[in-house]
Amino acid sequence: GKLSFLNDCVAVADDYLQGRIELLFDMYWWLLLRLSMLLHWLPLWLPIFCCACYNGLCEKNIKLLSFGYSNPSLLKVFGRTISIAIFSAFVAIAIPWAIPPIAIPVIFGVIVAGAGFMICNFQWRF
Repeated sequence: GKLSFLNDCVAVADDYLQGRIELLFDMYWWLLLRLSMLLHWLPLWLPIFCCACYNGLCEKNIKLLSFGYSNPSLLKVFGRTISIAIFSAFVAIAIPWAIPPIAIPVIFGVIVAGAGFMICNFQWRF
């Protein structure tokens, strides 16, 4: 009576815990898969990021030579946009739901464009 009931409870708990552990390893595998996809995109976006930063520096130099105005409010807007994009990238990698395949390239594009505009609107000279 009591012994078989305890054995049944332990068996149910054991099955439940085993399922949770398998789920944890499955989520870890998906996290590593998404990180590898992120690393596959990095060689493409890194040169584009460098080009955007160089473009921002050139635009800043043009503004300096033509007595243009670097807008600090745009610097703040693009800084917050980049922060939100980086946070979104981390959330998209960590969540256990399916994300659209275009999400990571769009997030990288926002970071790249924002970096160029941020450098263009810095207040100090380089």
